[in-house]
Amino acid sequence: MLEILFGFALFSVLVVGPLAGRVWADRRRARALVLQADLTAAANHVLGGESLLTVQVEPGLRRHAGRVLLDAPSGWGWLVEAVWEAVMARVPEGWEVVVRAGRAPVPTSGMLAEPLQKAA
Repeated sequence: MLEILFGFALFSVLVVGPLAGRVWADRRRARALVLQADLTAAANHVLGGESLLTVQVEPGLRRHAGRVLLDAPSGWGWLVEAVWEAVMARVPEGWEVVVRAGRAPVPTSGMLAEPLQKAA
């Protein structure tokens, strides 16, 4: 009798536990993808179509809220400004919103020195 209980407990730990964890993680990711689709649609609506603005949503863990990332290339920060209100109206309470606007690379002194010599 004790062997059967031990076998069932071992089966639960090795098979059912990881399977339940994977289902939980998949549901979190699915909710994040639904939010990402909603935010992307709102941004596209405000901008009148597709743009260079990227919206990514990372699902949160049990006690931590998720993260919304708005990313635009260098010189296109106005895209984030244009969609800010529409996006913030749809972001759940307590979620982080991270804005990354690309910056132009700053030339270093080595890049401005002398031109390269011809190969021999």
